[in-house]
Amino acid sequence: MSTLIPQWILPSPPGPEIRARFDWLHPAIVQILYSRGLVDPEEVAEFFGERVRPDDPFRMKGVSQAISRIRWA
Repeated sequence: MSTLIPQWILPSPPGPEIRARFDWLHPAIVQILYSRGLVDPEEVAEFFGERVRPDDPFRMKGVSQAISRIRWA
């Protein structure tokens, strides 16, 4: 009986033009958005549920709950 070894299929990284559109976001977040096909700032705003500005991350949906959970841990 052979054992199957899971293989990760990694998406290609976003190009410089995509990274430049979201230079205020962490590169890992840009990669996740890009992998989901979200490359337009309007689509990203809709994905986050509200307008997300680089100077106000607390407007993102679920951030307050995430902070509470981190503090609890």
